[in-house]
Amino acid sequence: MRKFLFIIFALTLLSVGVVSATTTFEKIDIARNNLLISQEDAIYYKLLALRCPSRLPAYLIGDTKGREGTAFVRRVMEELDGYSPELRSRIKGLLDRPAGLTRTYNSSGGHFKIHYTTTGENRVPSTEYVHNMGGYLERAYSLIVDTLDYFPPVSDGEAGGDDRTDVYLVDMEDYGVTYIESPGDAEWSDYSAYILIENDFAGFPDNDDPEGRQAGASKVTAAHEFFHTVQAAYDGWERTWWMEMCSVWMEERAYPYVNDYYHYLDFLFDYPQKSLFTSDGEHEYGTAIFNIFNEKKHGIDIIKEIWENCRYETAEEALASSYEAHGSNLPDEVVDFCIWNYFTRVYADPERFYPDGADYPGIRMERTHTVYPVSGMTTVHQPEYLGANYINLRNPIPYVGTFQFSFSGISTVSWKIALIKRDLSGIYSFEYYDVPSSGNTLITVDGFENYYQIIAIIIPTTGRLTGYSYTYAATIGSTEFPPPSNLRGISGRDSMVPLFWTEPSGATPDAYRIYRRIEGLDSFSPIDETPLTHYYDSDVVNDTRYQYVVTALYDSNESGYSNIVTAIPAIGEVVLDTFDIFYDDGVASTYLGSWDSGDIIATRFVADDTIYQYRIVGVSADMYDFAYTGSAHIKAVFYSVGEDTMPDELIAESDPVHTTAFHPELASIDVSELELPLPYNMGIIVGIEYVSGEIGSIPAILVDDQNGVPHYTNYYCYRGTWREHYTFWATPEMTGYNIIRLTVEQYVGIDEEQNTTPNTVSIDAFPNPFNNLSKIRINLPHPADITISIYNLLGEKIDELFSGRKDRGSHIFLWDASNLSTGIYLY
Repeated sequence: MRKFLFIIFALTLLSVGVVSATTTFEKIDIARNNLLISQEDAIYYKLLALRCPSRLPAYLIGDTKGREGTAFVRRVMEELDGYSPELRSRIKGLLDRPAGLTRTYNSSGGHFKIHYTTTGENRVPSTEYVHNMGGYLERAYSLIVDTLDYFPPVSDGEAGGDDRTDVYLVDMEDYGVTYIESPGDAEWSDYSAYILIENDFAGFPDNDDPEGRQAGASKVTAAHEFFHTVQAAYDGWERTWWMEMCSVWMEERAYPYVNDYYHYLDFLFDYPQKSLFTSDGEHEYGTAIFNIFNEKKHGIDIIKEIWENCRYETAEEALASSYEAHGSNLPDEVVDFCIWNYFTRVYADPERFYPDGADYPGIRMERTHTVYPVSGMTTVHQPEYLGANYINLRNPIPYVGTFQFSFSGISTVSWKIALIKRDLSGIYSFEYYDVPSSGNTLITVDGFENYYQIIAIIIPTTGRLTGYSYTYAATIGSTEFPPPSNLRGISGRDSMVPLFWTEPSGATPDAYRIYRRIEGLDSFSPIDETPLTHYYDSDVVNDTRYQYVVTALYDSNESGYSNIVTAIPAIGEVVLDTFDIFYDDGVASTYLGSWDSGDIIATRFVADDTIYQYRIVGVSADMYDFAYTGSAHIKAVFYSVGEDTMPDELIAESDPVHTTAFHPELASIDVSELELPLPYNMGIIVGIEYVSGEIGSIPAILVDDQNGVPHYTNYYCYRGTWREHYTFWATPEMTGYNIIRLTVEQYVGIDEEQNTTPNTVSIDAFPNPFNNLSKIRINLPHPADITISIYNLLGEKIDELFSGRKDRGSHIFLWDASNLSTGIYLY
């Protein structure tokens, strides 16, 4: 973990205000966008808003308090070295300890020195306010350090006058800010810290403290900010979402009757699709109840255990390690957390779930269904990694029979589905499902007539902080009348879509009914019936995306829907989808530094679906610009895979590009002009090569935090020679994937069932000319029976290298010509 000189965390004011009100930050952005002020002016004015709001021009003062401070100030500290000398000079005083607070008060417990003034803009309302603040801080110290046994804050020596923790009471638009200042002496990234707290809390939101709004705000701020100084004793540069989540939880732990955190809960309950790891100045405050969940389920010490792990791990890793020690894992805990979040408001159960759940908002339902069947439904708010969608499947009629929930999610991430089932007597039961790697699953619930409703919770359990798409269908059927399975639609046929399916197991339908819709519409319409297990839909328009389902007919009964398929009639090639292929978990853990020009970091990519063809159109990588210069050029390089799965021959490379996107944004390279296929059998090795730059200025590829690397995933480095590495990293020693991703187009040409002979076969030999050994490579766009023979110039066959069937993709054959004379040979 890296050490920085200053790091700032702010507990920003999160208020529920009038929709039309504008914050100071928003007014500053409006002024900047209208060219009334420069970008540097905007940075300066935002810092003034957090430290000296009285010095702002009147037209920039907001109508309500803002909530953008935390992310903004941290970004300023991270980007400070890149600012102009003029801007650094303007803002320097706004990042130093406050001056002009001429009075001090040492709290009765001896742990805090409070700096304040009774005059000017920072004046306190009374000395009683100061003394009360000292008492609130000492109560927080007693609870956190003496009772819960956390580390005390790292000493700042004589800074501020002595070694007590310094607290400065100033006029600000936030509750408080904790400045993490100087590295400590521990072997991990510990820091000393000091605190700024609002000087009077005038105009702040209401809370439930019987002593009044000011007392309640003072109490929770003391607990919140002091816990930040304690966190810095474990890791001063920990993830913002974890630090804020914990500090808001500590407010509730120290002063459970104040309930100031209620103001933040809408940021979670209105946006459940956001990742648990979101840091946007809002969401991380609402997820404080994740630690209320942790405390009640595992005991209060688990939060401290996680912080102890944070000394040597990131917050994500620390959570995972702690759960493993408790016999669980992070994805399963998040699924349970999402279930708990349903049991609030009218569904609250304080014995089993949140003690104050009746006061919490209700979770937002993505959709509610009361009429079935529903099919091909999509989500407006795509769930992020460890975020969730809630789908309410009610049964008011009631429907009688077997309930089937068909799910199809993007296959590049893992999914979990939880069902909350409420029967007619009001009793709840729960079911948990891991979606197969294909992204498709069918969940069956017998006796739907016995349930009032079923809540389906959809959660991506791998990936990044971006939304992931899925579709679903819900039908009512009977186990006596099962639907067909394995429905497949063929794209790329002129004015026709062939459909094939499998007869239901253990049943013989009288016929099948085919349903169709144009992709994007809500409902399917029946188009025909057939007694066969295939159908050719010719009432279609080329280049239109159609979706199909099939049901089975049994006398007067009809089954539920089969799986959903998408097909596109067309002449020639049809691009079905564009998506990323990657093996990392999206959580960067460390970087590979000290690289020279010409060095390569690479990963082997293999297509896992042989139904379609894939063409590579882009490469992206998570790069860490540890020199803050972005001064290097990189390029994407592509190698064939040798028989030992090591990089073999350079196939293609992109032009060098200047790296302008850095972590957490991905650096992207467009390689669509190379027209590279992604082979099925061996795959392709894709690398990022450093073209120019010096040590210390070349951006470094980031490595994720996954352990237990699957055997089939290979990743490499080149530093003069190729090395395949699983524990290659030196600091720290760990395993994980290079965060390199491949963007591919999924497409079909002329369907293989229509014409099993490839139209175009690419064949080349290398090296050419050669001495004794040559490699012949053949690229098949479709599976085919092939024969590779060698002829001399007289047309005589002198060797046969292979005869048989090969899958589509790239295949390499070795020809040993050591027993032949020098000459020209044909193949």
